[in-house]
Amino acid sequence: MASSADVFFDPRNLHLLPQDIQTTADCALKGSIAHLERMVAFAKRNASNADLTELLLPVCWANLDTSVIPKEADLNTTVPYTLPRAPLLALSLSCHIHYKRPEAGADLWTRVWPWACFIDEMRDIVVGCPSALDMARLVFTSMPTDPEVIVNLLPAFRIYLMKAWNSFLQSQDPDTPGFWPLLLFLSPGEDDPSRPSFLAEYVQGAGGSVHHLARLVYEHVALACRTGNDPHLIAGLNFVLSIPISFDNGFHEALGDRGIVRILCRLANMLTPGSGAVPPLLLVLMVLRRLLGPDRRVRQALRHHLLDALLRLATLNISDDNVEILRAILARVQLGTLSYSVLSVLQGVLSSAEDFAASQTLRHLHNQWNQFISSTYARLAVKNIIDSPEYVPHSACDYIRCRKIQQKKDLKACGDCRSARYCNIQCQRSDWRFHRLHCETLQGEQRETLRGRERSFVRAIVKRTYETNQTDILVGMLTEAGPKNLDQPMSLIHDYRTTTDRATLKFSIDGPGSFYQVQRAQRDRKIHTHLVYIPGHNTCQLLMRSETDLTDILTTVHKIMDEEEIAARDALTRFRSVVIH
Repeated sequence: MASSADVFFDPRNLHLLPQDIQTTADCALKGSIAHLERMVAFAKRNASNADLTELLLPVCWANLDTSVIPKEADLNTTVPYTLPRAPLLALSLSCHIHYKRPEAGADLWTRVWPWACFIDEMRDIVVGCPSALDMARLVFTSMPTDPEVIVNLLPAFRIYLMKAWNSFLQSQDPDTPGFWPLLLFLSPGEDDPSRPSFLAEYVQGAGGSVHHLARLVYEHVALACRTGNDPHLIAGLNFVLSIPISFDNGFHEALGDRGIVRILCRLANMLTPGSGAVPPLLLVLMVLRRLLGPDRRVRQALRHHLLDALLRLATLNISDDNVEILRAILARVQLGTLSYSVLSVLQGVLSSAEDFAASQTLRHLHNQWNQFISSTYARLAVKNIIDSPEYVPHSACDYIRCRKIQQKKDLKACGDCRSARYCNIQCQRSDWRFHRLHCETLQGEQRETLRGRERSFVRAIVKRTYETNQTDILVGMLTEAGPKNLDQPMSLIHDYRTTTDRATLKFSIDGPGSFYQVQRAQRDRKIHTHLVYIPGHNTCQLLMRSETDLTDILTTVHKIMDEEEIAARDALTRFRSVVIH
């Protein structure tokens, strides 16, 4: 077998080298370590000379081709493997020259790549030798594009792929050249069985971490969204789709619900007009299908405006190819995660595509709502929480710096509006500068309180929601503006303002921790939960937290309250809606 020196280096070309290097190169071709060390020093001094470095590359390759590549078993032993000095020097020289002259291309790939795991050892010999990350960049920016060559090379270099992958994981730059080609090569080829799958071996092997995968995928998607880099964005989304099904749980746990929601929010932002990065609709639908897992993640995603993205997807032209994916997404949607209005839009889109199975899914969700309301009424008929003898009403001082929790009978009401309550006269005087405008707006009208049955009705909804974790009715308010202890009493209060056409129905939960949550909500100026009552109809619309418009109805509940069951019915008919803050 002819050596690389016979192919790439003609000894007759030695005269092109300086006189003192000719003998050195001739001896280096024969494997002389001492002369090879002189060649390394010479290359360092003359790396800018293109003609000389091009002549020196075959000297390195000749030593690499005649050296024995360590086996994978040798590298996995407990005894550290020591690379012979001759190939180490040759590899150092080759990497140093290629770092200055990256035109070597496939030749570097075929000869240097099997030794890339020893790149850190070379730095002790050759000052200025590229790091493992730089070496990986060079390799993957110059690797061959022929699929057959790649498939033939990768299985033989499994251990070195993992070494390079670890080098990428140590980098904090997800935009590193060559990272995503390597990532896709490590990914399984579900569509191409002949393509090797190294991702499973990496995650299951020593040093592999799915947490690194999750972190880098999120960083890359976020970076691509910020920079509008469509090719990198598509590569990141394709990698999400290439994650094996068996790794979904581990990947999701590593990334966390918050990380999953952030990726979904990035996808939602990409679908916004003028975002500059709009991936194919089919690809987005497939990613949503993979990422929408547990119910809690779906709810978190919807709270972060993913609902708008789904609605925009539903209004686009749905082709026969992605109807199946859209139906799979709907199959993961649980009770209370999508509004009935959005479900209606999706039903219209799927009906136009003659997708009867998806229409049945939407109809089933609607029936679940009715069953939930019926069971709530049945629960109230058995047990009335608020009207029980053990119930003792509590409230808190309305002065923002006090907020002392006491029984209502121990608090003194404002003499003008009868709505604000204080524990003493000092708190009332201190709060007057904040309460004055509100007191003048009420114009002496006293707030009316719902009867015990209505209070217990909403309380039962909240308690059932919290226990079963099936729907988002009032959960946003519970988690953002109220205590976690559901045993604390609550009250529903009508706050009628004659200067507006809207009645505010304040929902308060008195208990430890509620003051901080309410104060934060007031500071952020965010509306939490809205209960919209339409007079003349047996319909109430529950709105989840909204930061933009009060008309964003997220959930419509039919027959949640009958008109005769609402206190102050005559007063309510003058208004268009009731809002729970």
